[in-house]
Amino acid sequence: MEHQFIIVIVVTSWYFSITCQQNACAPSLIQHRGSCYHFAQNESNFTSAKSSCEDLGMHLVYIDTYPEQEFLVNTVQHNSGSWIGLSGFSWMDGSGLSFSNFGGNAFNEKGLCFRIQQFDLKWYDRRCTASFSHICEKSGTCADQNDMEHAGSCYHYSHSSTNFSTALSLCEGRGMHLVYIESEQEHDFLALNLQNGGHYWIGLSHMTWQDGSSPVYNNIPDQNYEFDDGGSCFQAAWSFGWEDISCSDMHYYICEKEVCLSDILSYGGSCYHFVHTMSNFSSAKSSCESVSDSHLVYIGSPEEQDFLERELPDMAEGYWIGLSSVTWLDGSSLTYNNFGGPYVSQFNDEGVAFRILKGSRAWYDVSYNGNFRYICENEGAACGGDDIGHNGSCYHFSAVTSRFPESRSTCEGLGMHLVFIGSQEEQDFLVSNLVDTEEYWIGLSSMVWLDGSHLVYNNIPYHDYAFDDEGKCFRMYPSDLVWYDKNCSDSYHYICEKEIDDQEPTSTVQPSSDQARSRSSFIKLIAVNSSLTGSHVIASHSVHSVTRCANLCLDVETCSCFTFIEHEMACLLGVTCVVEDDLNFIAQQGAITYSQLHL
Repeated sequence: MEHQFIIVIVVTSWYFSITCQQNACAPSLIQHRGSCYHFAQNESNFTSAKSSCEDLGMHLVYIDTYPEQEFLVNTVQHNSGSWIGLSGFSWMDGSGLSFSNFGGNAFNEKGLCFRIQQFDLKWYDRRCTASFSHICEKSGTCADQNDMEHAGSCYHYSHSSTNFSTALSLCEGRGMHLVYIESEQEHDFLALNLQNGGHYWIGLSHMTWQDGSSPVYNNIPDQNYEFDDGGSCFQAAWSFGWEDISCSDMHYYICEKEVCLSDILSYGGSCYHFVHTMSNFSSAKSSCESVSDSHLVYIGSPEEQDFLERELPDMAEGYWIGLSSVTWLDGSSLTYNNFGGPYVSQFNDEGVAFRILKGSRAWYDVSYNGNFRYICENEGAACGGDDIGHNGSCYHFSAVTSRFPESRSTCEGLGMHLVFIGSQEEQDFLVSNLVDTEEYWIGLSSMVWLDGSHLVYNNIPYHDYAFDDEGKCFRMYPSDLVWYDKNCSDSYHYICEKEIDDQEPTSTVQPSSDQARSRSSFIKLIAVNSSLTGSHVIASHSVHSVTRCANLCLDVETCSCFTFIEHEMACLLGVTCVVEDDLNFIAQQGAITYSQLHL
């Protein structure tokens, strides 16, 4: 099943959290396991290809496993072959081969320069002066080559100083957060790599990290003045310790982003850990469940099955999966199965424990006392470090405030969008994770979501001031968390969303007319307790909300204003409405009239 999750791995007495990232590489690169890859389109000789990779801060690819080989072959687009970083019997950094895939007569050209051949997937040497495409690799998962990787996190050291609030915002704009320091080892690593000396902002405020978690390690000195500035903002003074300081002071800062380790893979909203230790079924189950939100893998579709088949090593005797008595271990029923062979052979060990069998990759039961490798799946980790997964989406709740345009841009910089709210259940989830004293921008503008789709749910109140700022930008109001429009230049917190299922978002439906969508400039209240006169009404409908009435107006090219009469559930669409002309309207209690103005 395609889920999301956060993995916590215990290493001796220290722990750190690892988030399975779908896009840890720069946008022009492709991520696989713990590396980023660049597939060059141009052809060049071996020396030029090597230099081209190095100019990108990368190297010609080193192929260490069969899954990596298969990934490259499935991704490369040049049938003639691509240079790889092999010379002789070692990679260009001098490391030996842990995996090889030489073809027949592979050393006809002295074995100095090698390419991977598309048609048979083998490695062959070629004259170093020949021209082929090439594949570059950057080991490690930090998106910026200038960032530093350590123990499952990427760190960015700023080159300029700023105040605490701006540091928060700048880290967030990079898809990171101000650093959380969780062990003495991490503290020592950060201190060792200081680039500007001096003091750095860290993500500590009122003795909690910005994600609300409590420190499991701190370096606050035993002095009387460590909280003499209120404890709202902390800096790391490496020769002294952590101390609070005025949030308006100017300091450097360190951003952090938790990333996947090389043996944790992402697919369809889940992270998968292929464990190569041999264990019986009970021990494998316990081992997976010892990690928060993790379990033996549940396979919910042929696509997920195909993904697992691609990643399983050929030499594997089989891997335990989370199937027992023809249900998954959480009690859920099968939506897909891959039982192999005649049914009598599928369940010849009572059907208590199942594995993916070597070769066929089909599912067979086997004695739960048998020892096999196993696959852990963790629900929720496809979201970023501080983001929260829910019902096929990741949500990012900003710690800083900004105007509507900047909030929109920041979300897009994170590969997300301002949140689209499609149901009461989603609204309730968001409310449960908000700071109820703050206001939050959402992705609603001119009665449509920012992707142009219409509302299928709304939480706009029936007040005459719901649209008193032209309806261009909407935010959740803190007291009751309903939606009101607000001046787009005001600054509020914001919620970003990213759909992570392999399906279109279900929160919205597309409007019937692209033209209607394009002419939505803003919606403005022009009368209260007034209804359109009959001479201006071009259509009437029975609807349950003002938002549905607005959508109907958007879909009619000639509609320029509308009235919603709540107690009658009546929607009147009007044409050529003039705000200053009282003849357009008649008094009617309970009527709310809005204008849909053209661009």
